[in-house]
Amino acid sequence: MDTIVVGVPLGGSSEEEMKRRIAHFMNLVEFEGDVFYQDEAGSSKEAESLMRGEMKQIRDGRVDSLSAMIILQRFLRRNML
Repeated sequence: MDTIVVGVPLGGSSEEEMKRRIAHFMNLVEFEGDVFYQDEAGSSKEAESLMRGEMKQIRDGRVDSLSAMIILQRFLRRNML
């Protein structure tokens, strides 16, 4: 089963617009699996706290990568119990 988990600000004013954009993109890449939306609220702040003590001024993708990991962990916890 092909599945993708996408972080979205659930319950926010941009939720529907983000879901519409994601659906459009997934059609462009011809993805035919399941798309699951996971609330991304606070994931960047949580990632930054994991990096405490490291250089946070440089935008090299580490915060975004850790945020993605946090979003996926939330999804797995919610759906694997």
